[in-house]
Amino acid sequence: MKLIMESWRRFLREHQEIDSRIQSQISRLMEFPDLAILIKRERDDVYFRYVRVDVEGERRSTRHPSKPEILHPLNDEDFEGDNVDGKIIKYPYGKVDIRKPESNREDQRLYDGPCMGGWIVQWAHVSENMGPLLYDVAMEWASQNGSGLMADRNTISPKARSVWDKYSQRPGVEEIQLDIDHDVNRKMFKSLPRLTPKYQPDDCDQEMAVELYGDKWSHSPLSRLYRKNTTEVMTKLAEYGRLIDET
Repeated sequence: MKLIMESWRRFLREHQEIDSRIQSQISRLMEFPDLAILIKRERDDVYFRYVRVDVEGERRSTRHPSKPEILHPLNDEDFEGDNVDGKIIKYPYGKVDIRKPESNREDQRLYDGPCMGGWIVQWAHVSENMGPLLYDVAMEWASQNGSGLMADRNTISPKARSVWDKYSQRPGVEEIQLDIDHDVNRKMFKSLPRLTPKYQPDDCDQEMAVELYGDKWSHSPLSRLYRKNTTEVMTKLAEYGRLIDET
C-alpha cells in the first residue's frame, strides 16, 4: 500500500502536456491499483482493453473479475464489480478493436481501399467517460505502426461520431484528408469527383461520410485519417506500469 501511495503522489506531482480530458481519465485509472491497458495483436487485428493485473501478473477482465480476460460480455448488466466492505466497486471496462484496410479489389464485400496505410476502428464498447483514453492509446499505437487511425468505414454510432468530431478540433492531432475510392462496390461513389485523381494511396471507402454529408463528404471528420506524432499517453501509462503491450 505504501508503494501504491508513493506512486500516486509522484503521478500527481509530475505534469505533462496531455489533453485535459485524457489526463483526467489517466487520473481515474490510477485510482485503481491493479487497473491497466492491454494491447494485443492477432494477425492484422489489434485490440486495446482495460484489464486488471494481480500481484502475480495474471490478467482478469474488468467486467468479470473471476473470469479470464479474454471474455468480454457486451451488456452492462453483466458486470459484477467487486464487493469491498459491502460496497460494489465497478471498474472501468472496455475494448477498442482496430484492423488494417482490406486492399483486395477482387473481394468487393470487404474492400476498403489503400487508405494511406492507416488503421480502421472496427469495434468499440467502453464504459462511460473512459473511452477517449483507449482511443488515444489506439491512435498513438496506430501512428507508430502505420499512418494513423480512422473511423469505421461502414457503420458508426452517434457516440462514436462525437469522438471523431473532437479529434478534428484537438491540438496535437494531425488530420489527413482521404480521397474517395471509386473501386468500392457502391454506385453512389461513381458520380462523386475524386480530390486527388492522380494519386491513389489516399483512396478509401467513404460510405459513412457520403451518407451523412452527401456530395460534401470531405467536410465530414469521418472522411479523414488521424495521427499523433508523440506517444505521450502510452509513455505516461508505461512509466506507472499501467500499459501491457504484447504486440
